[in-house]
Amino acid sequence: MNAENEKIGNFIKHNREKSGYTQDQLAEIVGVTGSAVSRWENGEVDNIGRNKIIRLAKALRVDEVSILHGEKYEPPDTIAAHADHNLTEEEQEKVKEYIKFLETQRK
Repeated sequence: MNAENEKIGNFIKHNREKSGYTQDQLAEIVGVTGSAVSRWENGEVDNIGRNKIIRLAKALRVDEVSILHGEKYEPPDTIAAHADHNLTEEEQEKVKEYIKFLETQRK
């Protein structure tokens, strides 16, 4: 077992428990055996198939990239990604706060 597989396994287990599923329940939803889910959670699998990752992500209500990273994936903020060379970190935070404010005004 390597550290990457262990991280992914811990992420799957955490989100399975958070969703209230047993290993067997999650296995049924994804279309695998309970022992497969156990091996994933224990970091014993190097490669989970693409279709299984898609079904797993849907069942756990997370995105596929988060499963592959073994943690919640946060894509870079588009504005900050494009403006970071022109704005200080403090200015970037102000832009993000203003965007959040604008989003609340739409509702």
